[in-house]
Amino acid sequence: RVTARPPRVPVDPVFTRQPIDIYRTPGAQGDLFRALQTLPGVVAPDEAAGLFVRGGDVSEVLVSLDDAVIAHPYRYETPTGGFRGAVDPLLITGLAFSTGGFSARYGNALSAVVDLRGLDRPELPEVGATVGLAGAAASLATPLDERVGVRAAPNRTFTGLLFAVNGTPRRFDPAPEGWDASFGLGWDLNSVGRFKTFALVQRDSVGTEVERDAFAGWLRSSSDHSLVAARWDGSAGAWTTG
Repeated sequence: RVTARPPRVPVDPVFTRQPIDIYRTPGAQGDLFRALQTLPGVVAPDEAAGLFVRGGDVSEVLVSLDDAVIAHPYRYETPTGGFRGAVDPLLITGLAFSTGGFSARYGNALSAVVDLRGLDRPELPEVGATVGLAGAAASLATPLDERVGVRAAPNRTFTGLLFAVNGTPRRFDPAPEGWDASFGLGWDLNSVGRFKTFALVQRDSVGTEVERDAFAGWLRSSSDHSLVAARWDGSAGAWTTG
């Protein structure tokens, strides 16, 4: 009697995630990069959110939003990536994380690809607001007509009130603070196709007292991060875009 080996189940190198999956991931702190760190083949060498895939460096991971490459996808950047991702999970419809076997359309990708997909044009008006001890956030989405819709989301972080209520063992001057704002526009061009653009601006600053080796004093830091992406899916004569 001849018995063949059971067929091996092919390993799919592509992982898909929805925004709700990111918030449900234990330890991810609502950050999409920290959620991806829990997947097989990804190593987190420190407390940062950088992705080290199959021994590759964090710079070898290509991050794109609607096929537009994000050169600096982290906030509070460190040598191992950054403390958090620059794109909020609520600003995307989902993502695909490829750890190998990705096509040539991604160009010079080495270790992995993080393909983010932005929100589509809103069909109905949406308004939201959140206020806490450490910040405030708001979101607005509304259709301008049957073919055009816009989205906007400003956020402000202020930790001074949080530290005043709960206290902190460290001294800050200024306290960690920042703001960010995003804007999106979707335009259905009918037979010509569809146009979508996204803009993101982020600012943050912090100052803390440092005592290390022969140095004792204040270390103050600030960072600026801006991103503008546009995408047109359609055709014009013999040319097709996407």
